[in-house]
Amino acid sequence: MNSLSLKNLLTTYRLFTLLVEPLTQLNDPVNRAKWNLEGSLGKWSHYTMNSDEVMNASFELFRGVTDVPYHYDEESNFFNRAKFRLPTRKMLFQLRQQLTVKLIENAPWDQIEPILIRIAQQMNVPAGRTGESIRHEISLPAINPTHPD
Repeated sequence: MNSLSLKNLLTTYRLFTLLVEPLTQLNDPVNRAKWNLEGSLGKWSHYTMNSDEVMNASFELFRGVTDVPYHYDEESNFFNRAKFRLPTRKMLFQLRQQLTVKLIENAPWDQIEPILIRIAQQMNVPAGRTGESIRHEISLPAINPTHPD
């Protein structure tokens, strides 16, 4: 994905975990056999991984994709396109990706704050609005990946 030539950063990506619903084609016996699929709903396994491994695999993919923006529901690409020029938008996307990685990894504040300061600078936020006071306003992601150090 990083090798895509994106001219305007309108392209984004999202990650979805597999949910094996009972009345879907994936649950058909032929497809279950083809994928060596066992289990259903959110607890499953197939020939490459199982449902317990999905979050770590998703996080590793997210961590590796640095040049294509992740689609956050809370964000309006249209608004950002009108407010910021392309180089600034690209920098903001990359900083947001770095910030999300640090938050998921439960990094210490001294690794998170510099990223917030750089985001604030790119957005022309007045100095002093990214210090300790903002620390308690950050919503942490609901995943805790395990990854080798």
